[in-house]
Amino acid sequence: LLLAVVLGVPIGLAFAAGGPTAGALVGIIAFVVLVYVMVKFSMLAPVMVIAGVLNPAKALKTSWDVTKGNSVRLLLFYILLMLAVIVVAVVFGLLSGLLVAMLGTGAVSTMVAGALNGLIGAVWAVLIVSVLSASYRQLAGPSAAQLSDTFE
Repeated sequence: LLLAVVLGVPIGLAFAAGGPTAGALVGIIAFVVLVYVMVKFSMLAPVMVIAGVLNPAKALKTSWDVTKGNSVRLLLFYILLMLAVIVVAVVFGLLSGLLVAMLGTGAVSTMVAGALNGLIGAVWAVLIVSVLSASYRQLAGPSAAQLSDTFE
């Protein structure tokens, strides 16, 4: 939210001072910055849960450090993952829509459609948590205890 406000002010000023073209240009730059920062902080939840870093400032710094040098790869991976999930969700939505259409109209079909949409959302949430956790473990490397166990 803070980042949106910080990036929104220059966009508004560019619109006011330079018109729509300048505002659009600054908006595109702000969008690129927003995506970059979101990728850099994408490891925030795994840092806090897996590494146990509960200090917000330290967790943000750790997430930034863990993603260092891998931001573009992570962005491309997230885009690929998003496309795959969209394709699967569309196929599942078409099949579930067919099932719901066979039920007819009414409360039952609405409830079944809602339950199936909820199922898609739950699967998506589990997938994201799993991917972020695995990505963090890969980027952070083995712990000091695991390394010492190897040589003892």
